[in-house]
Amino acid sequence: MCAASIEWIRRHDRRQLFQSIPFQDCPTPPMTPEIFEGATSAVYVVSKEGQTYRGADAAFFILARTGWGWFAQFLALPPFIWFARMAYSVVAKNRGWISQRFFGGEACRLDQRPPRT
Repeated sequence: MCAASIEWIRRHDRRQLFQSIPFQDCPTPPMTPEIFEGATSAVYVVSKEGQTYRGADAAFFILARTGWGWFAQFLALPPFIWFARMAYSVVAKNRGWISQRFFGGEACRLDQRPPRT
């Protein structure tokens, strides 16, 4: 599931705004002990300005910059973000099972190949 999500981002990131790095390989900075601990259960985005986004907030940050624009920004507002955070938590806790059932593999295999075109 994680690998499929990164692949989707790579295909839609036409301006090459994002760099995907397995948290275990992330340099310091931007890696912090808090991000390292949290990255075992959620995706993180660190913006160029140093702002950190986690989980559903990170997903909406990415969506807003990969073609979803105003709609992603709208969904990042209350009350929608509250439901998105709850849903993200449930999916994250079950990512191994979801990956096996729907993506045929490991939950968080992240390779460094360029995106498929």
